[in-house]
Amino acid sequence: MNVKNRTESYLTPLKSLITEKGTRYMLLVAFIWSITSNLDKIGVNASNSIFWAFAVNAFIAILMLLILVFQRNVKLCFTTWNLRILSLIGIMNSLMFVSQMTALKFIIVPYVISIKRMSAVLSVFLGALIFKEKETLTRVIAALVMILGVIFILLLN
Repeated sequence: MNVKNRTESYLTPLKSLITEKGTRYMLLVAFIWSITSNLDKIGVNASNSIFWAFAVNAFIAILMLLILVFQRNVKLCFTTWNLRILSLIGIMNSLMFVSQMTALKFIIVPYVISIKRMSAVLSVFLGALIFKEKETLTRVIAALVMILGVIFILLLN
């Protein structure tokens, strides 16, 4: 998805691991998420989906609030417009997270996470339709490869 033009090598995204700090950070994030997804499975099995989703999100919210307090940016979040938008985002994220935790109760972690990552496919199509992003053909092809991967997972299960 990250090849900018046709003259670049398809190894360019891998080479960016060496040259780009942001790419290394995203690899680190993927590694951390691979651990936390398994911790989520353990937490859901030890309690239930709704409690675990609430506990994790409450922990993250408290941690973020402490960071805002430490940086003295608390009033940034509490404008009327921000509260409305943050509330809508919070509700949607809660529904997503409870759905994910419920799925973890019944299906193995890699299957749930690979289906969750299908949101990247939706982002590609929305980017092309709504934001008129350029060079969408390469991204659409990569998104179709992701869709094929999920289909293979479903067929082989």
